[in-house]
Amino acid sequence: MHICLYSHQESHVGGGQISTATTAKYLKKYHHTVILCSNIPSLRVHLKSAKPDILLHHNIKDMVAVQRLAEKHHIPFIPTINGLFTCGKGTHIRYSYFGEPNLRCSLTCMIRCSIQGHYRMPFPRQQQLKYLLSAPYRYARMRARIAALNKSAAVIAVGKTLKEILQLNGVTAPIVVVPQPVDEDILNKPNVKKQENKLRILFTNGFDTTKGILPLLDAFSRLNRNDAELLITGRIYPIIKSITVPKDVTVLGEVPFERLKELYYTSDILAYPTLLFEPFGRAWAEAACVGLPIIAFKGRAGPADYLEHGKTAYLADLNVAALQEGIETLLDNAALRKKLSRNVREFARKHFLAPVVADKLINVYASTRADS
Repeated sequence: MHICLYSHQESHVGGGQISTATTAKYLKKYHHTVILCSNIPSLRVHLKSAKPDILLHHNIKDMVAVQRLAEKHHIPFIPTINGLFTCGKGTHIRYSYFGEPNLRCSLTCMIRCSIQGHYRMPFPRQQQLKYLLSAPYRYARMRARIAALNKSAAVIAVGKTLKEILQLNGVTAPIVVVPQPVDEDILNKPNVKKQENKLRILFTNGFDTTKGILPLLDAFSRLNRNDAELLITGRIYPIIKSITVPKDVTVLGEVPFERLKELYYTSDILAYPTLLFEPFGRAWAEAACVGLPIIAFKGRAGPADYLEHGKTAYLADLNVAALQEGIETLLDNAALRKKLSRNVREFARKHFLAPVVADKLINVYASTRADS
């Protein structure tokens, strides 16, 4: 198959860009021709010189323009949706400690969220004004993207909750759920050893209140034990200045992937208590592939879309006491950690490793070509 894959490249490399690179890498391994385009001019040039069998789109930006080009050149268009573009803040939760669900976004919602920002993370004044004034434009852009999706041959959503949210907001095109791919390189164990003196809890989402840092810190501080530590990686936002970090918490900030990989292999628990309706979440899937037991909240997508409480993860009710109880249970019960580790590793390697995901994607592409 001749595949053209469009993905706008941002300066900060995130999970979506990693997924794009991994997808292209493994499609090429299956002997498909993959041409990557990162801007509209380069895409136009490519479409003038060759007609691909399908035109893929990743990472939201420029989706409307890419869909129009696909329509103009009569090429099946298949976008992968990995973000909550149907929400003005990309979270589908309102301003509160746990984030009240708000799964359908209106212009009024966008205006309100522009003023409020995230819980305890207000937008800077200049950014707040920009968001407020641009709310009508951003709402119109959201509707245009939904219209573009409805002209797609198929839509790939990276999680079942994301699929439901897209449908709730007006997407009527066929939606297929396919997870983001995890490169097989994750299975190459680094030459590091686990520490023996303390059990390590890893949290990879930095100081972002939509990702659950506040409930996690509150739950950890209530443990009041000397045999556990919490390591925090990821972006550090100014909110850290107003938070008292409990003892035995180490803030590492953003770390290179190889260091993160070492932490996966040397930690005992991955805490992933996301509050937003996580479309997928690369870190927990990578951790699952190496067999790191995971604790997350029920009902907030991400791990809860794929994992089963008591079998492949510990899924806590949405409150601090339940999160504390879950962490304590995992710390105290080595047999349960071992069971979850074994089960989640087996599950993840059957569902998230790139060769498996590439097979699923190729089936979607082939089916779409046949239908068109």
